[in-house]
Amino acid sequence: MPRRKKDEQDVQPQDDIKTDLTKRRLFHEFTEDDIHILNEKIAELTEKKEKFSEEAKTVQAIVKGTDGEIKKALAAKNEGGEEREMECPVIINYTQGTYTVKHPETGIVIESRPLKDEERQPDLFPAEQPENDSAQAEEMQDGAEALLDEAHADELDESGEEYEPEEE
Repeated sequence: MPRRKKDEQDVQPQDDIKTDLTKRRLFHEFTEDDIHILNEKIAELTEKKEKFSEEAKTVQAIVKGTDGEIKKALAAKNEGGEEREMECPVIINYTQGTYTVKHPETGIVIESRPLKDEERQPDLFPAEQPENDSAQAEEMQDGAEALLDEAHADELDESGEEYEPEEE
């Protein structure tokens, strides 16, 4: 068998060589472009963090306020009711000389006392007059003018002519 040269033995055919890639964690030194990109990302993330921080403060304030409202509602529920401003009926009995205030929903007497001196006499001239009274008053006033005009209609004025009422 002939002997091959040493160089021929070291050379292998291409079919015997395989190339492939593998991933490894290796140190990469940043370039100027890499540093610029990182600076932009840091600035963007800082702005985002500040925005979310402000939103978080707002949400926290809302949560705190809601907690307070929940406590008030629970306290009202436990008490079975709450104080409210209501219009209560007042009964003034001049015969018995009493002033009585009743609860509008239950009818329970809230206050009962003797009338004060200034309350003992009913108003001679009520502060409010019904609408009909004011309409009647206007009619009476108009009627009075008409009566005066009619009374003077038969009279003659100073010039000797018949009196005619002035129109307004």
